[in-house]
Amino acid sequence: MVKGIESSPFSGLQNAAAKAEEAGRGKLDKLREKTLESASAAGSGDKVSLGGEKRAGDVYKAEATRAEMSPQFMLLRDLVAKTLTEQGATFSLSINGEQKGIEDLSLEEAQALVADDGYFGVDQTSQRIVDFAIGLAGNDPSKLDEILAGVERGFQEAAQAFGGSLPDISYKTYDAIREKLDQWVAGFEKQE
Repeated sequence: MVKGIESSPFSGLQNAAAKAEEAGRGKLDKLREKTLESASAAGSGDKVSLGGEKRAGDVYKAEATRAEMSPQFMLLRDLVAKTLTEQGATFSLSINGEQKGIEDLSLEEAQALVADDGYFGVDQTSQRIVDFAIGLAGNDPSKLDEILAGVERGFQEAAQAFGGSLPDISYKTYDAIREKLDQWVAGFEKQE
């Protein structure tokens, strides 16, 4: 039986971001110099030039771009990664106080998570997405078309990431999102 899912998406990320920012001060210039020197010496790396005149591009490496990430960007990146892992990538859950990898779940535990009333079920997942979308729209029903376009784009990108199609539960979630958004707009129309 799944008692709950423990998650604190921001506390650990905030601590990690603060440590990364603290550790990264002063090291960025050294890392940039070292990266540019090693890339120039090796003759490898991508070259980028911007502007109208032709000139030699700057060489960069992934290490330099990672070091330049702001704590806010890292927080956003980690939040997106967390959201994606909750949708099916490798992750672990706390079930009855015990950490379990998704591959270690019993059939019953997995079914409870994706059941109609489960944490990853259609109802709860669609409600989280609708709440997020309405919050971004400032509870403004005139932005329904923008919300729907964003939801559609998100599902299309997810389908591409999963090889062109999604599991049936994802399509049911999509339908539930549209239905809940229609109900949200209808609530405003009744008030007028």
